[in-house]
Amino acid sequence: MAPETLTPFQNLTWFRIYRAGLNNLPQAAIRGIGKLEGIELYASLIRSITPGSFVELTTLKELQIKTNDIAVLSNGTFEGLWNLKYLIMFNNHIRTLSQGVFLALGNLEILELGGNSLPLLKDYSFDGLGNLKHLLFVKNKLEEMENGTLHGLGMLLSLDLKNNKITVLPHGVFTGLSSLTDLSMEQNLISNLTEGSFVGLHNLELLHLSKNNIQMIEKGAFRDLGKLLRLNLSENQIMGLGKGRFEELSSLMYLHLDSNNITSLEEGSFAGLGALGTLSIRNNDVAVVSDDAFRGLTELNSLDISSNKIAFLASGTLTGLNNLQTVVTSHNLFNCTCALQGIASWFSSNRQMITDASNMTCDTPSNMQGMVILDIDWSLLGCSAWTTILFVDCGTVTETIPPNEASNLSDAITQFVRYFAIVVTLFVFAF
Repeated sequence: MAPETLTPFQNLTWFRIYRAGLNNLPQAAIRGIGKLEGIELYASLIRSITPGSFVELTTLKELQIKTNDIAVLSNGTFEGLWNLKYLIMFNNHIRTLSQGVFLALGNLEILELGGNSLPLLKDYSFDGLGNLKHLLFVKNKLEEMENGTLHGLGMLLSLDLKNNKITVLPHGVFTGLSSLTDLSMEQNLISNLTEGSFVGLHNLELLHLSKNNIQMIEKGAFRDLGKLLRLNLSENQIMGLGKGRFEELSSLMYLHLDSNNITSLEEGSFAGLGALGTLSIRNNDVAVVSDDAFRGLTELNSLDISSNKIAFLASGTLTGLNNLQTVVTSHNLFNCTCALQGIASWFSSNRQMITDASNMTCDTPSNMQGMVILDIDWSLLGCSAWTTILFVDCGTVTETIPPNEASNLSDAITQFVRYFAIVVTLFVFAF
C-alpha cells in the first residue's frame, strides 16, 4: 500500500482493511489524513511493521491489528501515536517486545496482547505506559515474569493473565500496582501460593486463581489484600486449608473452593472472614467437619458443602450463623443413625434454607440408603431426645450405636445412674 493511497480521503475518521495480504507496513504507511481516529487491520497477513509506520497519525485514538503474522514489535513501531487510547494486538504471533516499544504511548489506556507467543516479560516490557488502565495478556505462552515487569503501571485497574503457563509468582512481582482492583490468573500452572505472593495490591477487590495446580497456601500468602471482596480458588489441588490462611481477608465476601481435594474443615480454617457472605466448597473430599469450622462467619448467608464425603455433622455446626439463607448439603455420605438426629432437627427447623433437599439422603446404614433426611421420622428408629444430645455433644465419637440398640442403651444407662446414686447414698451414711 503506497503512503499516498488514502490522501484523497482527508476527512476519513475510521479506516478498516480485511484480508488484504499487505505483508508489511512501510514507514509513514498512512499519511495525509488529519482526522483519522481509528484503524483496524484484520487478517491481512502482515508480518512486520516498520518503525515510523504511523508517525503522522497524531489524532489516532484506536489501533487494532488482529489475526496477522507479526512476530516482533520493534522500538519505534508506535512512534507518533501520542493520543492513542486503545491498542489491540490480539491473535498475532508476537514473540518479542523490544525495549522501549511502548515509550510513545503515554496516554494509552487499554493494551490487548492476547493470543500471542510471549514466553517471558522483562522488567522493561511496559515502560512508558504510566496511564494504562487495563492490560490483557490472555492465552500467551507466558512462563515467567521478571521482578519489576509491572513497575510503572501505577494507574492499572485490571490485569488479565489467564490461560498462560505461569508456575511461580516472584515475591514483589505486583509491587507498585496500587490501583489494581481486578487480577485474573486462572488457567495457569501455579502450584503454591507463598508468603507475600500478592504484596502491594492494597486495593485489589477481585482475585481469580481457578484452574491452576495450587496444592499449598502458605500463611501470609494474602498479605496486603485487606480490601479483597472475591477470591476464586476452584479447580485446583488444595488438600488442606490449615488455620489462619485467610485471616488477612477481612473484607472478603465470596470464597470459592469448589473442585479441590480438601479432606477436612477444621476450627480456624476460615478465621478472620467476618464479612464472608458466600462460601462454596462443593465437589471436594471433605469427610470431617469440625463443630467449630464455621465459627465467626456471622455474615454468612450462603453455604454449599454438597458433593463431598460427609457422614456426620454435629448439631451445633451451623448454629450462630444467624444470617444464613441458603444451605446445600446434598450428595454426601450421611450415616443416618441416631447421632445424626441433632443436625437433622436443625435442617427440619430451617427447611426453607435447604436447597436440593431431595438429594440430601442417607448413604448408610444399608436399610436407609437413599432415604431423604428431611423425611425421616426419627422416633420410629428408637432415637430419644436425650440419646441424640449424648451423641451430638461427644463430637469425638467415631462409632455410633445402631438405632435398634438406642433404647436398650437408654435403659442400661438409666439403671446405672440409679444404682450409682444408691451406692453414693450408702457410702455417705456409712461415714
